[in-house]
Amino acid sequence: MAMESHTEEIERTARSIELETAIPCALSASYKGSFAYKTVKDRMPIILTKLIDYLYRKREVLASRFGKESREDLKQIIGHLSQLRSEIQTNKPLGTIEVDSEDRVLWKQFLSAAAVEYETVTWFDSPWLLVECYMYRKIREAFEGSIFFKNFDPWSEQKENALEAALGTVKLTSDHLGKLNQSIEPKGEKKLFCEFLELSLWANRHDLSISAGELQKHHSDPVAKLVELRQNLVVDHTDLVWDHFNKTSRGTVAIILDNCGLELASDLILADYLIQTRMAESVHFYVKSMPWFISDVMKTDFYRTLDIIVACPELSLLGERWKGYIGNSWFIHENRFFTLPCDYSAMQNVDPELYATLSNYAAVILKGDLNYRKLVGDLQWDYIVDFDQALRGFRPTSLIVLRTLKAEVVVGLAKGMAEKSLAVNEDWLISGKFGVIQFCPKQP
Repeated sequence: MAMESHTEEIERTARSIELETAIPCALSASYKGSFAYKTVKDRMPIILTKLIDYLYRKREVLASRFGKESREDLKQIIGHLSQLRSEIQTNKPLGTIEVDSEDRVLWKQFLSAAAVEYETVTWFDSPWLLVECYMYRKIREAFEGSIFFKNFDPWSEQKENALEAALGTVKLTSDHLGKLNQSIEPKGEKKLFCEFLELSLWANRHDLSISAGELQKHHSDPVAKLVELRQNLVVDHTDLVWDHFNKTSRGTVAIILDNCGLELASDLILADYLIQTRMAESVHFYVKSMPWFISDVMKTDFYRTLDIIVACPELSLLGERWKGYIGNSWFIHENRFFTLPCDYSAMQNVDPELYATLSNYAAVILKGDLNYRKLVGDLQWDYIVDFDQALRGFRPTSLIVLRTLKAEVVVGLAKGMAEKSLAVNEDWLISGKFGVIQFCPKQP
């Protein structure tokens, strides 16, 4: 019996060494049957087709807004997008970013590095993270290179519609903030904190890039659904997050945002909770610097969200309070790093100033699937690999990840959890029905 235990210990040690030393391959469309393959083969061309169709249907509206001279501009943009779709479908090599922009040199470096590592840098044979980011960057280039549409966001209408459709749910969620005015037992304080954390997490299910731009319906009270959803948490570090906020002195928190609509509203409710309870002195929001993955938040989206909420009679007081936070307790930043194809482990080299800034926060909350993929390198990790190992040195401060699973990568699972989740739902990795609340403390 002792010999058997010793053998098991040796096997565990060997397994641990193997996991620590091996860096897995990147997720890629070269693996047929993978979600990356489905994305490049089907989802990405569909996204482009819908965008082309939208621009064509709106051509008269856009001509009246930008002037008749803009018609030719729009034709050229549609032509660029059609060519991009064809290049994906025929697996062409990825070309350079041609417009004169501040990230052009960086993109050239990333593509050159990929050419060294891979035989051909094509849509189906290169890392999924690279080609998906490249598609959205080329979409932006089509507008950047125009005369009349340089600053046009082709998804702004969809993002606004997503928020409008979710206002009833936002009202139900925001009503939960009213409990802060009541006398709450210490246990109740923790319960309320956990609920706002979970509401922010599960709002991440509503991602227009996953639904290819289709609006998702909101039916029920999200607070009432939390108990049911809790069983779908494959990693739950809520207690660690609670302990962190209670043991650290009141400091500054950053939230790296993901989607507009219900998710952004839920993130703002969480931020409001942190300010009102003095768990955070201030909250710094990080947004994208260009239209990205259809529904990702930009500065214009942030302010437009506040305007829509203020205009809603049932939410106007909430919206006015949030507007009052801007510049006092809430601060908004955009940074080009978040639209680059590199993962977070490269931040110290690519943007050391941003890394240093994140290091000064008491905690950084990272929202959503793309942030998670970039945290762990979008690599084919074993599910039971430790989260901190998969970060590969990205440890600027304490990290809190709120993400619903919509890509075939997740780490930090207990042994047997992947098999248990698969038995419940064969699409558990990509359905958005399972989630993680993961915590990694700042290194001493």
